[in-house]
Amino acid sequence: MAKKDFRHDVRYVFRGETRYGVVSMDKPKVKGNVIIEDSILPFRCEVKDDATVVDIESSWTKGERPVYDRMTGLLVSGGNEKDKWMNAEQVKAEAASKAAGKGVVKNKLFSIGVADGNATYVVTAVRGSKCDVEWRGFGNGDRYTDHFFGYGKKSVPVKDVARYIGREESMADFFKKSDDRDRAVFTDRNVGDIVHAVEGYFKGNGKHKAWSKFVRYEVVEQNGEKVGKFVGICGDWHEHDLPHITSYGEPYIEYGLKSKMENPIVEKLHAPKVYETATGDTADLKRSEFPDPRKLPLIDLTMPKPTAEQLLCKRVNETLQAVRDATNGKDEQTDKFNSVIAMRRLAKAYKAIRSELMNWTVDDLSHNGIKDQTLVEQASSK
Repeated sequence: MAKKDFRHDVRYVFRGETRYGVVSMDKPKVKGNVIIEDSILPFRCEVKDDATVVDIESSWTKGERPVYDRMTGLLVSGGNEKDKWMNAEQVKAEAASKAAGKGVVKNKLFSIGVADGNATYVVTAVRGSKCDVEWRGFGNGDRYTDHFFGYGKKSVPVKDVARYIGREESMADFFKKSDDRDRAVFTDRNVGDIVHAVEGYFKGNGKHKAWSKFVRYEVVEQNGEKVGKFVGICGDWHEHDLPHITSYGEPYIEYGLKSKMENPIVEKLHAPKVYETATGDTADLKRSEFPDPRKLPLIDLTMPKPTAEQLLCKRVNETLQAVRDATNGKDEQTDKFNSVIAMRRLAKAYKAIRSELMNWTVDDLSHNGIKDQTLVEQASSK
């Protein structure tokens, strides 16, 4: 198989081990070789560009969204083979880092913010007041490095590394406390209890009416753990957030609400925004300004049936989309545009319009405000 003109992610074999890396733009010393920068470790190698160097299709081209297991951190779906390999290596490194204990110790991972991502490093050795650190390619895949540590540095003062590790450990402790507090919204209650999360609210002023949006959850048990199950919504939700048919005839539900309906189980809620977690006013929300959500009726989330007019609008929109696709050359090679291609596009557009018009009735046209009697008669006579 011919190699791609532009190459990035590859699987390769180095010293008998299968690894993944990035093809370098640098010219190799030997013709027929390729230089590969390893995806995780700070080294590059020149290998023969034969069948053992295999191009890996990026998971981004497939539009696959990675999904990770909450307990293990492992990639369970989405991503390509390189993503899964790197994820497994990262999970192992994080487990070794956690087992190493706190402070500047061997196998301890730490990260430094760079641009829109992070550069990750691991402590490989500690000798008194000095330590060695080495780069690791974990993170967002941009292969960022810190300006001081680069791809690794030996005999670094322990105190210079301690500030990064100490900061991460402090943040980890903080987030654990916050996570425990948020999970307690369910774990500290009985199965069957109801709680309400505040989705949004507005105090109101002279011009605008006050409103509050709530999401209702029931405490249920799943796999031996208490979690929340989405029950419904109540309060002052805007009509455009609720299930409805759009002006072009398509069913629509606001993304956040749709996500709750399709994935009803949640493991935690932000405790300061749960009505039942405290009484009175808090720093996050002034509950005295809210109606009691426990007394509010649930809002019907059934998708309404489209009207005849909405169905017609859907047909018109689909026709217009077919015209757009045809005139924009969908599924055609745009670099080969010429007069023949242009005529084919126009023919497709005409066919799509004519096919739809032949299905319209006089009632369809007149009902939607089309007053041109000639057009009505022409359409109905076909």
